[in-house]
Amino acid sequence: LRRLNFFDRHVVKRQGAEVHPGIQKLSVWCACGSPEHLWLGDREGTFRRLDRDLVLSEPVQAFDCELIDLRTAQSGARLIALGFDVSPTGGAKYKVFDVLREGEPAQ
Repeated sequence: LRRLNFFDRHVVKRQGAEVHPGIQKLSVWCACGSPEHLWLGDREGTFRRLDRDLVLSEPVQAFDCELIDLRTAQSGARLIALGFDVSPTGGAKYKVFDVLREGEPAQ
């Protein structure tokens, strides 16, 4: 595979400011955007919200095992997460979160 340079990682920061302390430590596996937020997910089943002021939320545990992908719907009002929980039946599941409520996203 050929490496495309425009997909290289760039540090999120405001011009003249220090590097964002939370972003630097994340291991982002999947991401999606909405008009108000950027959603960042990791393989451990959690996701975080980065808002327009570059404030990073606390992690939300969406799945026990693995988060595969994130998508927004209804103009950013819903966040859809696809992943795996510990389950005897196995298989991927999806969960829908209401992101317009105050505080953390609610399922």
